[in-house]
Amino acid sequence: MSSNKYFSLIFLLMILSFSLVACQQPAYLKINYLQAHHTEVDYFTENDKLMVNNVYCDRYHGSSMNPILFDGNIVCFKEYKGEELRQGNVIHYVSTTYRMEGVHRIIAIQSPDSVIVQGDNNLVQEEINTSQIRGILVATLYK
Repeated sequence: MSSNKYFSLIFLLMILSFSLVACQQPAYLKINYLQAHHTEVDYFTENDKLMVNNVYCDRYHGSSMNPILFDGNIVCFKEYKGEELRQGNVIHYVSTTYRMEGVHRIIAIQSPDSVIVQGDNNLVQEEINTSQIRGILVATLYK
């Protein structure tokens, strides 16, 4: 068997095995690494500087969002004020289950008042009320 045919066969087997594994999980358990949809922010320029309204930034700590965010990155969030949420949005929220703040991805919209979140590097999911959401990720500054 030539090396090209061998490579093609291995590549095909890899795709098939990935598809079979992905198909065995219910849709709400699949981890997808899709980036959030575009999140609009209010901004203006002043003296050739970009000024952004209602955005706050903080240093990210942890590994639950690897490989998208890493410990020490600076993450900037648009303040959440009840606007439409989308599957794929990365949000900052207050977890009542774990009594801490979290940064995770929305993996499912349960209702207008409830979403399921999960870290990209986690197996644990959490259902949260939208009143727990503080912000939606708009920018990451990598260290």
